[in-house]
Amino acid sequence: MRILFFMAAFVMGALLIIGSSGNFRTYTSDREAWVKVVSGDDSYIAYRCIENPLIIDAGSSVEFVAVTVENKMNTQISVHIAADFSNLPVGAVGNVEDTIKILNPGEIAQFRGNIESAPFASGGPYEIPVVVYAEWDGGDARIEACSINVTFSGGPTIEKELISGDTEVPAHTYQEWTFRIRVTNPGIARNLTIKDAVKGEFEIDSITPSTGSYTVTQTGAAHHIVWNIELNAGETAYMDVTIHTKLNPAGKQEFTSCGDYILNDGAEIVGYNVTSNGIVVRATCEGNDCLLDVMNTKVSGPGRLTANTPADYHTRISVENTGGEKTVVIKQYIGRYFTLTGYSPSRGNVTIEPAFTGGTIVTWTFHLSPGDAEFLDLYEHTSGIPVCGHPRPVLVTSKVYVAGCGCTADPIHVMVTKGCGCHSGISDGETEGSILNNTESCDAQTEGTCPGMDGG
Repeated sequence: MRILFFMAAFVMGALLIIGSSGNFRTYTSDREAWVKVVSGDDSYIAYRCIENPLIIDAGSSVEFVAVTVENKMNTQISVHIAADFSNLPVGAVGNVEDTIKILNPGEIAQFRGNIESAPFASGGPYEIPVVVYAEWDGGDARIEACSINVTFSGGPTIEKELISGDTEVPAHTYQEWTFRIRVTNPGIARNLTIKDAVKGEFEIDSITPSTGSYTVTQTGAAHHIVWNIELNAGETAYMDVTIHTKLNPAGKQEFTSCGDYILNDGAEIVGYNVTSNGIVVRATCEGNDCLLDVMNTKVSGPGRLTANTPADYHTRISVENTGGEKTVVIKQYIGRYFTLTGYSPSRGNVTIEPAFTGGTIVTWTFHLSPGDAEFLDLYEHTSGIPVCGHPRPVLVTSKVYVAGCGCTADPIHVMVTKGCGCHSGISDGETEGSILNNTESCDAQTEGTCPGMDGG
């Protein structure tokens, strides 16, 4: 009879191990189950699982009763549990007590668990399977009891918004902005520290927090803000910071060149791996800042030329950028007695078009960063210039016109003297008035031209 009893117990235990994975896997609320492991009306193991879901505030830890086990068998049992926490997100870890507990008939034991989370743990629910192991004289059981479902409530959040000022501004102009750092705490009460930095191109005008205290320290040209606040669950706080562009060490108004500037990087909640968005502004150079050194020089070619004598010239336009980043468009007129035979820019593109009254218009377009220097070499040829009477200057290249800024640099002339046998249609007293005007002001000129560009 004793042999028959132990055989029956062995068979029932085997059936439990095989079948429990399908019948006793997951419970989503507090629930009690009795598992029959041996023959007899009172021969059972009962267990109760934690009420689900388990909600944990990010950045905190929680201790809980994972499983309660009751011995309803008529013999002593030893019980322990195991749980799989591998499904938890990054920043969260957990464990259950691994103590083996001895339960006499009718006794109850609780098995506790613990989950710790970093401030950035989030989301859910995450499933933690729990298994109960029981042993007794003559048998054992493995019960896939339940799963604990864990959800992490959000930690503090931070965002940044621009509440005044433009995101596109002209370079070299005084500008002012106010941005707001907003912190929201949806979880438990927390003491928070927020760090932010104001870059060296700016000065701080004012800082206004809705709560808490702050300090400002300077490192190099940058200013570092540390803001300490205490927020209850569900509370929000903000800090308004007003800044302006300052003069750089050379005395020039920031921004000194075109392009994108980080008005402010993201602010950080210390210890939570949470950073706000940043704010970017764009400095434009539309209209050009006109800070250029421009020269128009003769590299080679005679300074005096006998009438009707062929000659070759090499001239150069040189440009140095003494201001901000910019795109430059330059025009120059090649005199009507000269043919442009070639050109060579150090950078950019060159286009050529005939002038309405003779000669050639050269347009040079290129981009300059601060401090850049570029040049354009031009090669001119004359087959001869007719002159009767007194020597007179004849235009080789005009002044240089810089789009948006006007005319600059001196024109280049050649002095032409009378040759033998004067048959020109130009009288002794006639000069190219537009050429002589090249040394005058550009104020009265049509936009896009310089004196002498009308056919001199």
